Amino acid sequence: MVRLSFKVPIVEDTPRTLEVLSPCCKSGATIHQRKERGLEDTRVGMVQVVRMKCKDCGRTFTIRPQGVGRSSKSLGVQGLAVILWLLGLSYDKVVAVFGALRVLLAKGSAFNYVQRAGQRALSLRRKAASGGVRFVGMDTTVYKVKGKQMVAAYISDALQGNSLSIEFLDKEDAEALKACLRDALGGNNIEMLVSDDADGYKVVCEDLGIKHQTCIAHFKKAFKRRIGGILKGLEQTHPKRNKIRKDAKLLLAHVKKREPLTVRLLTAARKMFDEYLTAVPPRKGESASPEYRMRLLLTDIVEYGPDLFTYRPFRNKEGKYLLDGTNNVTERAIGLDGKIRYRAMRGAKSKRSLRRVINLHAFIRSQRMAGTPPNITSLIA
Repeated sequence: MVRLSFKVPIVEDTPRTLEVLSPCCKSGATIHQRKERGLEDTRVGMVQVVRMKCKDCGRTFTIRPQGVGRSSKSLGVQGLAVILWLLGLSYDKVVAVFGALRVLLAKGSAFNYVQRAGQRALSLRRKAASGGVRFVGMDTTVYKVKGKQMVAAYISDALQGNSLSIEFLDKEDAEALKACLRDALGGNNIEMLVSDDADGYKVVCEDLGIKHQTCIAHFKKAFKRRIGGILKGLEQTHPKRNKIRKDAKLLLAHVKKREPLTVRLLTAARKMFDEYLTAVPPRKGESASPEYRMRLLLTDIVEYGPDLFTYRPFRNKEGKYLLDGTNNVTERAIGLDGKIRYRAMRGAKSKRSLRRVINLHAFIRSQRMAGTPPNITSLIA
């Protein structure tokens, strides 16, 4: 069971006026006027507002009780609306909950509270990303905004597990990925990037001069899919049927489920590579032969195989690996920070709104991982 705890705003009915300094002259102030005003809150219905007067220049300013702002809704109501939405309620259901508590709340107001909290969370997360980060994971996913697909890039701290940046890309090419990584990390000198086997990430690492770790989980899935396709297309009458089946099974023996990947796969691929080097590529309109598909597979393993073991030199004091070689941290961030809630939203109305709510979920998750209850007051005040 997941336990969630939040720091909610406290609402009082009387302001604290002792030793109040004026905002203009930073001098003392005296009470100029007292008045009462109504407040929409689950507990407090009437609060006292005090007008103070600066002793030096005579300028007046307002002192309100804790948890009370200019709005007719208390910060407690606003914070509770954000919390209920974070717990999975729709805006309609949030309004229904407050109706049961005899607090009038419009659906648009609940939306505005969540958007304000999301914008504040986005600013706080950008400041937090300026700290030192050694290893980052990066992956992309697709959201629909007004029916159009938008690519979002997630950058996470591969060691801590929290997401550092979530940005939308106009294009999913190497230049866009590199610009996104630079903007997210600023002047941080990262040591390694963990990603899937897309070619764009390899170009990014080469241009930035950082080490690249290809996600082992992604590699295993793609490898088994390619081997399965080769064996499925292998005809009974093929002259090299037994040879190809034997080599394919030998490679599969080094890629077992729930077992660590070893350098033996790379060694076996290098031994087989020369035997398939003469395989002829298909002509226009023809299908690739099993030998040529084996050649392409072995070429990828030989060329990019070392990227599967980049994480191994990095160990802690006890000699254990700092990373597991997968990009599961970023995949988990994509699910928890955006996709789970997005599936219930049936798409988004604007990119700005989607960015805010995703970053709001990411901020709450990072606070939970740090062991500190999220302070909702800091997001809405």
